[in-house]
Amino acid sequence: MAEWFARLHGESGMAKEIVAQKTTQGPARSLDAKKRPTEQLRGERPARAERITKQSDPIGTCTVTCSALNVRSGAGGNYPRIGGLTKGKTVTVYEASNGWLKIGYGSGEGWIEQKYTDYKAPEPQQPPAPSFQPFEGVITAQSLNVREGPSTDYASIGYLHNGDRVTVIGESNGWYKITYGGREAWISSKYVEKSNGSTTQPQQPSQSGTFEVVVSASTLNVRTGPSTDYTKIGALSSGARVAVLEERNGWYRINYNGQEGWISASYTYKPGNASAAGQKAADYAHTLMNTCNSNNWHYNQNKRTQDGYYDCSAFTARCWKVGGYDFKWANSESQAKTIYNKVGEITNKGEIQPGDLLFYHHNWNSGSRWRGINHVAIAIGGGRRIDAGGEPVKNVAEIGNTVMIGRPSLLMK
Repeated sequence: MAEWFARLHGESGMAKEIVAQKTTQGPARSLDAKKRPTEQLRGERPARAERITKQSDPIGTCTVTCSALNVRSGAGGNYPRIGGLTKGKTVTVYEASNGWLKIGYGSGEGWIEQKYTDYKAPEPQQPPAPSFQPFEGVITAQSLNVREGPSTDYASIGYLHNGDRVTVIGESNGWYKITYGGREAWISSKYVEKSNGSTTQPQQPSQSGTFEVVVSASTLNVRTGPSTDYTKIGALSSGARVAVLEERNGWYRINYNGQEGWISASYTYKPGNASAAGQKAADYAHTLMNTCNSNNWHYNQNKRTQDGYYDCSAFTARCWKVGGYDFKWANSESQAKTIYNKVGEITNKGEIQPGDLLFYHHNWNSGSRWRGINHVAIAIGGGRRIDAGGEPVKNVAEIGNTVMIGRPSLLMK
């Protein structure tokens, strides 16, 4: 005897939720209620869907995850069945109530049990944060660092001086957000006094005179003018050296392929700030990073000394071998101990130079290592580092939380 195809799902006080698919061999059976599991429903038809007279806004969609699922006229298994949906059917959801979903069905609406769909309730909207009222401030320090983020861990991208006026547009944990050189930046609120004067931030004066800088970003856009609003005309890669013709609002004017171009000063550094050996090691770090990434070198601690492979300490050892000091493939812990025992460490992040080694503690494989050191990267200037802690080798836009800072160039004296 033919029977209705059913998928049974639990409902309070009823047989499991089913959808019948009628065969061609005879009258259908309904297993919708336990009290009449074999009752013949000759000529019974599903109830009609209620026509939606005023549709509410959709709150999402869902897809049926069971083989077949009843559509009912209300939010509960005791409501009449008005149709069914098969696995994989996606429908629009208009309301969710006590484990049931109101959906658009035919020209009306129906309800299906939520647990047999992939529907997830939308995240509750967070109340809007109190709006910050911008104000004008006056710098009280003789010279104040402007940083990429709201702490001293972020790189300095410029300076403000005593008496300079700034428009404060945000605040976070004792730091003020401002606009500096066309970008978001942060300054310590300790050295800013509120002013009742004009709220217009003065343009920073340009500085002329040729000097050289090195690109510290992986790729640095060259634009037709000194802001990101200007058109991009090209790009410089990590380690490129360029002569600066003018400085204006955190941007450098350069000669790019015979025409005037501008680059952001935030992603460069002046090579004169490092020792010759440190600069040489930092310059080679750019070259080695490009070699590793373009030639598909692999991170492998067992084969790290072979060409085609590296790990963090093998990478810094290669850089410093070019710089003039041979660590003889020592791991990160041994490199740190060698520097510390012979020449000490650099304790002020503001003194980091290109070529300095940055030692870290991660939560893996630390064991009983000295000071927990199990990772090393190399500083390249501009508050950035090249880090070979995985694939690919990365040019990272911050120094981060170091355990120790070492300067291998001091080992050569």
